Amino acid sequence: MRERLREELMTAAVLAVFAGAFYAWRKGRKKVERDKREDSCAGSGMTEAKLKEYLCRLFKLYADGRCARKENTESCWWERDAGYFAELLYPYVRENMKTVLKMEGADGCEDDDFGCIEKLFGHPACQIYREPIQSFYFNIDLSWEMELWMLEDGQFAVVNFIAANEGGRKVTCRLLDRYVREYRDIPFAVEDLKTGLALLAKEGKRQGSF
Repeated sequence: MRERLREELMTAAVLAVFAGAFYAWRKGRKKVERDKREDSCAGSGMTEAKLKEYLCRLFKLYADGRCARKENTESCWWERDAGYFAELLYPYVRENMKTVLKMEGADGCEDDDFGCIEKLFGHPACQIYREPIQSFYFNIDLSWEMELWMLEDGQFAVVNFIAANEGGRKVTCRLLDRYVREYRDIPFAVEDLKTGLALLAKEGKRQGSF
């Protein structure tokens, strides 16, 4: 099953390269201007209290799942950790809530970025975790990662991220895998997620997002 999924994703990556090239040609390689004001307003509804609520709900799924036997049995640890990470990550999440496109790319020239106008989600979102799965090379560099996105409305989504690089040209494609409804929908270990959140906060602080 895993091999079949890998083959399908790699096929999608190759198709994304050709689709991206065709899209760029059809649009005359016109640069897609992101509406910064729209993205800024999109994240304006996020508060630290909401972030804590969303993270608490996510961690509670872990507590109710199989990891409950491994995690510290301290009562309501998910509330404690949600409060900690909400305070740590709120500035980053607020600044990085954005409209997510299904496909983006560049052909190596400064003014030749392009993007697919189709949105991945119906709401602005912020990526809070990513995990490399595999990388390949056959004439072009291909990489596959799994991402966890938090939507502004409080939903969490697991996304397959595929990147294809050839010289200075790059195409990225995001495929929605599933929305997180229960513990079995989360493909990441809770400790890996917490480590990733801590690193994200540190990286955001280093880059001046805080």
